Order: sequence, then structure tokens, then C-alpha cells
Amino acid sequence: MVDLPAVDIVFSCYEKDYPRILNEKNIQEICQKNHFQFKNIIVLINNVINRPKVEKIAQNFIDKHIITDFFFVEDYERQAFETLGLTRKEFGKVYYFTNWAFVMPFVAKSKYFIHWDPNVCFAQEGDWITPSLIEMDRNPNYFAATPVSNADPEDMKWDIVSGKETEDFYYSYSFTDIIFLANRQNLMQPIYKYQHFDCYTYPLYFIAHTFESRLGAYMRYANKQRLLCKKAVFTHIGGMGNHYPRLSFREIFKGWLWDTAYQSYQILYKSTDNEYRLNPKIIRKLVYKEYKKWRQLIGIIGSVKKTEEFHHYRW
Repeated sequence: MVDLPAVDIVFSCYEKDYPRILNEKNIQEICQKNHFQFKNIIVLINNVINRPKVEKIAQNFIDKHIITDFFFVEDYERQAFETLGLTRKEFGKVYYFTNWAFVMPFVAKSKYFIHWDPNVCFAQEGDWITPSLIEMDRNPNYFAATPVSNADPEDMKWDIVSGKETEDFYYSYSFTDIIFLANRQNLMQPIYKYQHFDCYTYPLYFIAHTFESRLGAYMRYANKQRLLCKKAVFTHIGGMGNHYPRLSFREIFKGWLWDTAYQSYQILYKSTDNEYRLNPKIIRKLVYKEYKKWRQLIGIIGSVKKTEEFHHYRW
């Protein structure tokens, strides 16, 4: 029997998410489907309108022993940003889109924690945490772990290190913040100032570098990898882009320009292997990915007209 380190689960939520997260059946179901005994079950609440109301609901969940603790991002963001050497100004209009993530390691209590986004569910459940913990404890170059995504297989090829696969894992140099397992102390270090051209694929990169894009840059410079455990498969609920702040036409156009530059950069840099080398065969794949990007962009522009759906979060 392997002696595993303790792991917390941290649920993040916003104004329109907290009724779904602060739901007894939902919390218990998610914990059960991870097939792992969490030491602490924590809810991290961000940018809500009626804090006393949400506080009362969360305290009731503690009293009923459904969760261990709850925290408000606003109470810890200053401490987190000062420790990590960050300022609010760096994030502009995407501040509330990403500020919660920097607070997570300051409210988690165990050596490891997983983050659970309100828009994530399992397509295939299983114990992905145990094998990931064993690998991460064995090799410090494994910076984070996630289940496998049920994304388009063609898109998956852009994420996975070529020629490196085991019975339990794929490997990647990219980072994702919607669901991940990480060492709490690692995320409390000043590692968020790195920038890498490959990280211009992350959401809203053309406005500011978010938590996941900064960690993605750090991982590439430090040659760290993320484990993608095959024991479970997660899926993202709802369309990508529906939860972003309102974008101006200028910002959308700026994003398109950056993306075009990035696509050209891919000919010289193989992102899956974190290597600089001429890669002319990538052109066909770039055409396919550009097509996918434009479809997503059209969806984002269209969602601007649906104000209530678009402002999923209170910005």
C-alpha cells in the first residue's frame, strides 16, 4: 500500500456559479467521481453581489459537514499578489477572470490540491489522482496533472509530447486551470513573470497574461511537464468564450493579429516537444487549426448580443 500525501479539492465559483457549486448533491458527486478521499473540501468564492447571503449558505455547508472551509478571494488577493510579485494593473479588464487562481494555494491546506472549475464534469470517471501523485512525488519535473480531455483528437495532438506515452499517461508542456492537481508550495513561488510565445494560445492573451498562460510559460522555460492521466476523462460544459469579459472590435482584431503571428512561429517551434526546429509539415495542421479558431471567434462575437449569457460573471 502506497503512503500518499494529503490532497485538498478547491471549488471556485462566481455570482452565477455559487448556487451550482454550493449544492450538497453536486459536491458529493464530484468528490465521489474522483475516487479519492480528500482531506479538505474548500469553496473559493469570487466577486459576488450579496456576500452575507453567500456566506450564510457556505457556513451552513460547513455545519452540515459537506465542506471543510470557504474563503472569499477579496480577503486574500492582496496577500497573494504581494507574495507573488504581481499587481492588479497587469491584468486590466481580465482581472476577475484570473485573480482567484493566484489565491488558491494560499487557502488550500495540504501539500497537494486539485482545482475544480464549475464548468467541468467527468465524461469518464476514475482515480486519476493516485497514479498522478505517485509520478509527481517521484519526479519533480512533473509540475501538474489532469485527467485526459475529451476534446477533438486533432486538437489533442497539439498538446501531447510526441513519442512519449505510458499505459497511464500522456505528457504535455502546456497548463490548464479548469481542472488540475498541483503542489501547493510550487504555486506560491514567484514564477509568474515568464512569457513565452507559445502561450499566446491561451484565452485573452491579447489583453493580459492570465494564471494559466503564465504557468504555461514557466513550464516551458523550466522544462516542466503536465501529466494527462488516462484513468479519467473530463469535459467542458458550455461553449468556450461565453464567460469572457466583453471584447471590443479592436481587441478581437488584435487577438487575430497575434494569433496569425503565432501560427507563423509554429513553423520554427514544435510546441508539443518544446523544441526550436524547422517544421514545414505543420502548415496543413495550421490551416485546420485556423479554421477552428475562426469558428470559435464567430461564436464569441455572436455571444456579445446575448448580454445575459455573455456576462456569466459579474465583472
